[in-house]
Amino acid sequence: MKYIKEPKTAKGRRTIGIDAALVERLRAYRDAMKKEANGHLADADVDTSLLRLPAGCLLFPGWPGPGQDTDYTRLRDGHAISRTFKRHAAKVGFVMKFHNLRASCLTAWLDAGEPVHVVAKRAGHDPMTLLSSYARWTKKTDAKVANVLLAMSEASV
Repeated sequence: MKYIKEPKTAKGRRTIGIDAALVERLRAYRDAMKKEANGHLADADVDTSLLRLPAGCLLFPGWPGPGQDTDYTRLRDGHAISRTFKRHAAKVGFVMKFHNLRASCLTAWLDAGEPVHVVAKRAGHDPMTLLSSYARWTKKTDAKVANVLLAMSEASV
């Protein structure tokens, strides 16, 4: 089984802020995971305090392989997630990678006026890498630039 390596440095571990609504959704997911015991759902009236998850349990643990027990401390295989996404996207007629969603999200944040250094931090990159790798031209940003240039030219007359 392939295991994902932990980041080599503290810089490689990303910590980002999330809103209260997402925190509640994640807590609900965690609570649902607590009800799962040995691969099957526990009855609703079972005292879930009797179910103990191991120390270091992850919110989104890796999937067990055939004939293996769930290891709640193992990271998910990012490549497997990407392959699954690509396969499902192709079924509905999209030719894209999971990573394209990341680029679209980062571009949307930049289009919305979020500061480059903030978006770069959330992406785990320095601003130069963000701008060279993820920032994309969009009609919206082109129109913004055109309006700025127009305003500058009108102000100078």
